[in-house]
Amino acid sequence: MFATAAEWVDRLVDTHHAGRLQTELRRLRRCPLLVIDQVGYIPFEHEPANLFFQLVSAR
Repeated sequence: MFATAAEWVDRLVDTHHAGRLQTELRRLRRCPLLVIDQVGYIPFEHEPANLFFQLVSAR
């Protein structure tokens, strides 16, 4: 799966606010490869940065 860092963060924020973050993280753990483009180009607020960290650490 390919997306920019900003797109991944948007997806995680949306699922977090919908109460489905853990379900989404489990689903993404089953993907054989996640490609995260443009890491470091956009500064993130605290909550989105924390969600992005959870994605990376889950992998």
